[in-house]
Amino acid sequence: MNQHAKKLDLTATSPDMGIKESKADSVADKLARVLADTYSLYLYTQYAHWNVRGMSFFALHELFEKQYKELAETIDDIAERMRAIGYKAPGTLSRMAEFSTISPKEERTATALIKELIFAHEGTVASCRKCIVAAQKAEDFATEDLMINRLSSHEQAVWMLGSLLEE
Repeated sequence: MNQHAKKLDLTATSPDMGIKESKADSVADKLARVLADTYSLYLYTQYAHWNVRGMSFFALHELFEKQYKELAETIDDIAERMRAIGYKAPGTLSRMAEFSTISPKEERTATALIKELIFAHEGTVASCRKCIVAAQKAEDFATEDLMINRLSSHEQAVWMLGSLLEE
């Protein structure tokens, strides 16, 4: 069992999903990272929603609200997938911080907020890709499917947010 999986508390009564424990550990570790990155992104998107200013305020305020609501649903899906394969999902801010690979900066201008959101989405894309690889190796098709959907969503967000910065 790898170092992070031990921290995840593998349950003694793991369901038999046909995934070898050694490979399930890797999948759970990567899922925890995607969960933590998604949670960090969710919080930052809500921060952007609350603090955006300027001529584009209304449009960005609405966009960020739509995005953070979608991320809230996603957080639940990822955590429930961890439980389905027999692992506890991290559930406190300190545990999320242990696993997150992204840490956006508090910014004030609309342009800076958008750039930080792009950076956070790109970091989450990287975590999703690593989880997809682990899921493929474990033949965990449900996790792979969930992560492919998440990957697509984050890539689309990068494109849309990036389009806001074009002149």
